[in-house]
Amino acid sequence: MHLVTSAAAHPGPGGADPPAELAGYARHRWIAGCDRCRANLLRQCALAGFTPKIAFTTDDYVAVQALVAADLGVSTLPVLCLRAARHPGIRTVPLPGARRYVFAVRYGDPPDPPAVKLLMEVPRTAAVPQPRPAGGGAGDGAVDGAGDGAGSAAGSCATEPAQLQSPA
Repeated sequence: MHLVTSAAAHPGPGGADPPAELAGYARHRWIAGCDRCRANLLRQCALAGFTPKIAFTTDDYVAVQALVAADLGVSTLPVLCLRAARHPGIRTVPLPGARRYVFAVRYGDPPDPPAVKLLMEVPRTAAVPQPRPAGGGAGDGAVDGAGDGAGSAAGSCATEPAQLQSPA
């Protein structure tokens, strides 16, 4: 999960990424997503000690980014949304401790057919954080953190797999 701010209005000290502390944005307007993402935003802000003033709600992450770039509010978005489409007028920073979970359940006795093995391996592989490219620094637009899921989620607020737990 990443904090999303306007690149023009909220640069960090020396042009660095904005601070990843939600409490520092308590007085800002917020842009909320779908019901699940809104609940996650409310929970994260409550943990930071405030209730966000939600000015806009949309489940279109491209619209969320455009609203943030226009400095109409700040938001949080899963990394998958930022990898699928990224507005040049935003800055993002990973939120420490913010996690999303994907659970996969198989039915039947092992051994699994090859298709099931592959299907189980894709989210497991995606859950491993990808390293930042060499020379990538603050404010360069690189997104690190949990991997993206398989497939595209264009136009909707999707969740990224941050951790995979499978039954023993």
